[in-house]
Amino acid sequence: MGQRGVVGCALALVFGPACGGNNTNLVDASSIDAGGDANVAFDAASCVPAPAGLTGRWRGEGNTKDSLGAYDGVAQGGLTYGTGRFGMAFHFDGTDAAVSIDDGDALWPTGSFTVVAWVKPPNSGKYEAIVGKNECGGATCPTGTSAHVELYIEDGGFPYLRVRTSETGAAYHSAVYGTAINDDQWHMVAGVRDVTGGNLLVYVDDKAPGMQAITGEALLPLKNTDGEIDPMLIGANTGDNGTKLVDLSSALIDEVAVFDRALTQQELATLYATVGGICP
Repeated sequence: MGQRGVVGCALALVFGPACGGNNTNLVDASSIDAGGDANVAFDAASCVPAPAGLTGRWRGEGNTKDSLGAYDGVAQGGLTYGTGRFGMAFHFDGTDAAVSIDDGDALWPTGSFTVVAWVKPPNSGKYEAIVGKNECGGATCPTGTSAHVELYIEDGGFPYLRVRTSETGAAYHSAVYGTAINDDQWHMVAGVRDVTGGNLLVYVDDKAPGMQAITGEALLPLKNTDGEIDPMLIGANTGDNGTKLVDLSSALIDEVAVFDRALTQQELATLYATVGGICP
């Protein structure tokens, strides 16, 4: 495991067997990103409604739109689309591709939250972001700006969730899943902060989660304290003191969803077992 050394934790959100194949079939994002969702055949009998608390969902169906219509993203760099777990997926080049979501900092979680995505990661040997949001990712980095969320795959292929609250001088709190997934296969990865239960959690597929207990400062809100808007990113993160993209992904990422509560293990298991995934 890499030198950032994170510890065990768990959460997940998942969908069932793939609707598409394994071929990438890349499509240039610039040619279709402005359009509507691709015509993907979802069977209403084989999908399930989204669990309560869904606040944003980016399906990667040939565009960067939020299917709820609240927080549309913008394609950056060489973003393309390929065959996803369900329909199409975002395909990142590991160089400059990302989806940047100006959410007006509305997606900073004040309490419990869940972030979930289907990921097909190669064995890149480097840190790769699935979803990142960094309060210090604006033009400046004033003293006291510390809120941070990372759902990542570290350099050894282990998925992890790392959180830092808005408390001045706050430390990072991390949890890692104990098995590498850098095998170029589709995996459901989900991270959760459960404030009520006092845990960080990371789930992969339908396996038992990793978990890390959190107390005290680690349970406090994440919020914008410097007045700058800090985008949420898919496939990358922003480095401190500026908008430079870091930890760029070279994976296919599909069906990214954010919830404003901690989904239960049973909810996640149900989603994973559902052939059609979450209904559009």
